[in-house]
Amino acid sequence: MNCIEQISELLDRVPRPPEDSIPSGVTANEIAKFEERTGIKLPFMLRSWLSLTNGPCVGPGGFYGIHPLRSYLDIEEFLGRFPVWMTRQWIPVAGDGCGNHYIIPTQNEFGLGYPVIFIDMGLAADSPSFLVASDLAHFIVGVLRKEFGDTGWPFKREITLEFDPRISDYHTVKFPWGYPQGNRI
Repeated sequence: MNCIEQISELLDRVPRPPEDSIPSGVTANEIAKFEERTGIKLPFMLRSWLSLTNGPCVGPGGFYGIHPLRSYLDIEEFLGRFPVWMTRQWIPVAGDGCGNHYIIPTQNEFGLGYPVIFIDMGLAADSPSFLVASDLAHFIVGVLRKEFGDTGWPFKREITLEFDPRISDYHTVKFPWGYPQGNRI
């Protein structure tokens, strides 16, 4: 099973209100228009995710999308609120339900690839608090598995490293183990 199939299977089963369906994805044309408007090239995995579903309200704060049904989950809305993210080409991908965000840096400023980084808005909107996943696929699976009661990721070092060994490739951002958890993922 590839990662999109695994994510799709988890998404189909994730707990949510019965009246709340998973929205369909966006088209390649909608993604191209987003890239043109913002000047930000979306990583392959984010393109695949947005093609599967656009702005599903699952997890603690929902996943963001391109002009999704719920306007409060719109990537461009957050880029407008935080111009430094647009300048740095950071793509907001999800919220924690407490006003904080998960972003993908697209310019390899923290290492090669497209990790997912937590931004604690109480500390700084333009500085990463800690790294949560080596890539978007691990982040999505981690969030969805937590919805089923899995615990440990991303705050327990051993569990996180077993689940996402490539997270240790990033050395310029703090890791989440030891960070006060509160209501975050």
